[in-house]
Amino acid sequence: MDEAESKLVLELLHELNKKQRVAREESLVNRHFGAIITAVVSIAAVIVSYVQIEVAKVNKSKELDVKRLESERLWKIEAAKFIGQHRETIFSEDDRQRQIMRHVISVAFPKEIGVTLLVRVKKAKSGDLLRRFWKPDGINVEKKNEEKLKAWLENSEISGPGSITMLLHAESFEDARVRAVTELNLEGRQSTMTNVPNEQLSEVKNSYLQEGAQVTARLQVNGTWTVTVTYPDSSDGVM
Repeated sequence: MDEAESKLVLELLHELNKKQRVAREESLVNRHFGAIITAVVSIAAVIVSYVQIEVAKVNKSKELDVKRLESERLWKIEAAKFIGQHRETIFSEDDRQRQIMRHVISVAFPKEIGVTLLVRVKKAKSGDLLRRFWKPDGINVEKKNEEKLKAWLENSEISGPGSITMLLHAESFEDARVRAVTELNLEGRQSTMTNVPNEQLSEVKNSYLQEGAQVTARLQVNGTWTVTVTYPDSSDGVM
């Protein structure tokens, strides 16, 4: 890392310290601010790549156009690397953990980078939401939800054998997945908790069942449970 990049990292740390003071009243971010500091090194790498893009855009010469393309490529690599390093938290089945990481990104990254990265995260997360909607316990298809997926695909003029599988997994369907999650209102209707102790499982399930939600539980290898809650929408006949 050269002198300019080192200066950028120091400025980032200074900015983080200022943002920490501002965020003290935000209990969620304040309780987990250590995660922001832990992520500083990888965040700095992403910012360096992004700054290189912006510098290259200033001059339209052929040489800097090449530099801009290379910087954009490096930015995508560094962003992907950051997501990979923190994938377990960013894409955790536990909605609370994902919320914490969103706060980390929004507080620690400059706005231009944070917005771009959160869009990438949202696209990747959409597949997880759709898969949970289709198979709430990770194994068995929920027929009612499958029919809704098929209806959405038909309305979107996406049809043919294996269309659900393509929607859930194909890279070319990335934007379609985001649209499906929005139009089916999955993010607002689904909630997942991980590491629910066996002795609390019945209490947790009953509390959501009393609210009219659909509840599925999946046993984890560590002996605790992953509980997925899906609330009905108006199309389910529940007001």
